[in-house]
Amino acid sequence: SEASAFEECLPRLTATRAVHSRLLQGAMKDLSSERVRAEVQRMQADSEASLFRLGAGKAFAQLGQRLSGLMDSADQRIDEIDEVLSASHRQMNAEFGFALAAAPKPSLGGYRRELKRIELAYGQYFGLSKIWRLSERGFLAQFLQVLLSRLRVVFENAAVEVELWGKTSTSKLESQLRERRRALHSRRDAFGRIQMAGEELERRIQEVEGQSAHLVQLGERVVESVDGLRILAATVPRLSATGLDAAAPEAAPKLALVHNTNPQATRGAA
Repeated sequence: SEASAFEECLPRLTATRAVHSRLLQGAMKDLSSERVRAEVQRMQADSEASLFRLGAGKAFAQLGQRLSGLMDSADQRIDEIDEVLSASHRQMNAEFGFALAAAPKPSLGGYRRELKRIELAYGQYFGLSKIWRLSERGFLAQFLQVLLSRLRVVFENAAVEVELWGKTSTSKLESQLRERRRALHSRRDAFGRIQMAGEELERRIQEVEGQSAHLVQLGERVVESVDGLRILAATVPRLSATGLDAAAPEAAPKLALVHNTNPQATRGAA
């Protein structure tokens, strides 16, 4: 039934959300400001550990490689999320009748290009003509603070886009899941009302059948009473000289065909 199919798909949806959440958290961690700040602090430590901070150029190049690695890691997690969601959507659509479609995954190519521009712009401070400024007090700290602010903008914008994509991907699934659950509850309520109406109708039918049987019995009694009255009417007792004589036939009345209107003539003749 639809209810059992819905219950069967819930564990799969839960597993899909768990994998999606884990991968998305990993991507957000790679793009977090805290991770960028930690990498810049590592560059500062490596630069100050070298003689007259001459190793700052190498540390800056290594910083660029590590930041590109963070982008690569986030990009890989995005691909994994897209594969998991696409496979899950196809399975849900085929087996449970959903209409899920994966949103286009974000591209980090623009943010990679921005990192390259920042690397080229700030890399000039590590040339032979300007490297002496790194030995000045406070210059490296100020330089890294400005660099960190530029890098944070890039990574925060990338994180916002990835997070928005992740929420959009799951919101469609959650929306259809809520709609399916709401429709299922509505069908259950409607089925319950239909059952109650059916039971009420059955009771009414039984009452009507009982009343109909009672009316049939009354009709039979009426027929019996009418038959009895007809028999009684056919055997009405007749009057005789001695009283009631039901067996004696009733004397037919004598009819005078000629009436004499002269009483004297009658007496003379006698």
